[in-house]
Amino acid sequence: MSDDLKDLVDDIDQIMTQQEKSNRYVARVHDYLRRNIMQLPLFRLGLTGGFATGKSSVAAIFEELGCPIVNADHIVHDLLANDQKVKEDIRFLLGDDVFNTDGSVNRSKVGARVFANPEELRGLEAILHPKVKDIMMQEANRLEQEGYSIACFEIPLLFEASYEHWCDSVVVVTCDEETQIQRAMQKFKLSREDAAARIQAQMPLTEKEKRADVVISNTSPLENLKSQVEAIYTQLLPQT
Repeated sequence: MSDDLKDLVDDIDQIMTQQEKSNRYVARVHDYLRRNIMQLPLFRLGLTGGFATGKSSVAAIFEELGCPIVNADHIVHDLLANDQKVKEDIRFLLGDDVFNTDGSVNRSKVGARVFANPEELRGLEAILHPKVKDIMMQEANRLEQEGYSIACFEIPLLFEASYEHWCDSVVVVTCDEETQIQRAMQKFKLSREDAAARIQAQMPLTEKEKRADVVISNTSPLENLKSQVEAIYTQLLPQT
């Protein structure tokens, strides 16, 4: 390597060392370069919010724009349906009452139980979170190997489960609490009391907003929501 090229490499290294302190994606790119991996890492965009704030609507817009979606809730549903060890652990934690007669997990009964009992909720999370994270990491690796530059990871409990440092950037979807309650009652057929209890069981939206890289307000018409998401996606693409 010539002296001029070596100086250039050293300068780039110094610049990236400075930038990685405030940019998680730059830190991962720098790590790849140090390990001589001749490929940009997948940009892991974390998407979260509160219960019924409209995360799935935002994810659908990202998907329309060409961004693949990995949905933590879908992974949980698959584990509850197909992972025998998970079923056994849930039976030990919550008993037979949360199972249907065919042996399948009744998600509605599980939800009603754990959202009324914080200790049981923590027990359920201890069963599910490690498996969900393993699967999400596998999906991230798969998408990276398939050549995608960016993917959106929709994770309702992103902060609660400490995914914020795993993601390169975090988008939080918010709305006012009354809108949350009304959406939850309509979408999930919950009573007002049950909807409010599920909202209260999560980290307050104000705290999530403080920890977000980007906040999307989902109280406006759909067209305004699309404009917000498109602007964010356009801004992220140059990084990847």
